[in-house]
Amino acid sequence: MKIKKAFLLFPPCPIPKMFPKRVQMPLGIAYLTSVLLSKNIEVEVLDSLIEGWDEVVEIDEHNVQFGLRPVEIAERVKTFLPDIIGISCMFSIQAKVVSEIAKEIKKKLPSVKIFVGGAHPSSMPEDAVSDDNIDFAIIGEGEETVISLIRCLGENKSPSDIDGICYREENGSIVLNPKTRYIGNLDNLSFPNWDFLPVEKYFRLNRPHGTITRNNRIIPVVTSRGCPAKCVFCSIHPIWGRKYRARSPENVVNEIEELVKKYNVQEIHIEDDNMTLDKRRAEKICDLLIARQIKVSFTAPNGLAVWALDDGLLRKLKNAGFYRLTLAVESGSQSTLTKIIHKPLKLEKVFEVIDSANKIGFDIDVFFVVGFPGETPEEMQKTFDLGKKLDVSSVKYFVATPYPGSELLDIARKEKLIPDNFDPRDIGINAVKGNITTEYFTPEGLEKKVLKETMATQIALLKKHPLKYTFNIFRNYVLKDPGATLSFACKTLKSKFLR
Repeated sequence: MKIKKAFLLFPPCPIPKMFPKRVQMPLGIAYLTSVLLSKNIEVEVLDSLIEGWDEVVEIDEHNVQFGLRPVEIAERVKTFLPDIIGISCMFSIQAKVVSEIAKEIKKKLPSVKIFVGGAHPSSMPEDAVSDDNIDFAIIGEGEETVISLIRCLGENKSPSDIDGICYREENGSIVLNPKTRYIGNLDNLSFPNWDFLPVEKYFRLNRPHGTITRNNRIIPVVTSRGCPAKCVFCSIHPIWGRKYRARSPENVVNEIEELVKKYNVQEIHIEDDNMTLDKRRAEKICDLLIARQIKVSFTAPNGLAVWALDDGLLRKLKNAGFYRLTLAVESGSQSTLTKIIHKPLKLEKVFEVIDSANKIGFDIDVFFVVGFPGETPEEMQKTFDLGKKLDVSSVKYFVATPYPGSELLDIARKEKLIPDNFDPRDIGINAVKGNITTEYFTPEGLEKKVLKETMATQIALLKKHPLKYTFNIFRNYVLKDPGATLSFACKTLKSKFLR
């Protein structure tokens, strides 16, 4: 079976009704596009979110799904007549609609091969291929694995020797080849290819990951893969592994320079888990951006390694174009940070970094996570108190969520903190819904507490910087999605009176 044509697609996404829609340019699909083209395979790409932005379907009283419907997607696939189809499943909550899409495609093209990739199949590969309409699950980064799969299909060989793949044999038994090898030199990868996606639509909508932006023409970039940290809630390790692998500063800046020239990009979102983990490399990237006089705004919505930041690096980041820092502090209790979350961070460092960043002129976002097994109400309150105390631009509280691939899910199952019928495919992408029951709180009680403290924190932020706070809310929320902003505000306001 010679593979000549490949179709890559990003599926619809369920979200809570009270949350605004977001659509980020699909970086994984853009990388795969480059790899497939390099092997002379014809490619077609469909992001059902951007193409079906206005198509919204109610799932239940709390959630909606936006994006093209599965039957529409199948029709588009059929017109291309691909030999193989890749579906991205970044979030577990997308797994059900991915199955629907695969089913509709197989109705029209029964012999086509379908593989899924992304966070969910990397964490639950056997679950993915238990669907008869899905032939393969790619575990972890997919560039080399997909090419190996295409080679096997072309030679009518079994994929039994492929690293990081899950599939069904003819007798129905499922074979799992764990991910053991990762790409060592990321500089060998071609830059992501965006030519097959409607980049101008993304620019016009301006709804990327991270919410707050300074410009419209934004493209994501990843400069490294893998994270050695062992945060209990993190589910990224099944994708990138734990070993930190970084692109060279020259390679990173070459890509940014190309994006500016080709697409007139005004802002880059660094989507690394830890761009600043290697401080010297981060400094070198800044030095090259400055030396080449690349005038682009930068932010890193996934967060920066706070422990690696100091005054010197912060000044270089600012001079290179970084305008906003996202600091994943996680907890206001050192005991929770160290003993429960396992994050290698000292709270004294947080105060030092925020003080320096404010003097230099950064906007600062801070993330916290609450609701861990073993976390007491007193420790949780320290987090809320710290959030109200910090002199920053934005504070967000997330609920500890047992995502597939995280140690937290293992703990919750072992200690029976979640129901026996708990389905990770029902977990939303926003980490605002409680799932875990402990001796100190219920999921519902935790949700009410977070909403109430969110309101109190927003009032504290408004008092500190009334003009700046109001401008950010208006520009990045009200103008972009007034309905969702009003819904969220009403629910948060209501929580002030919840007991």
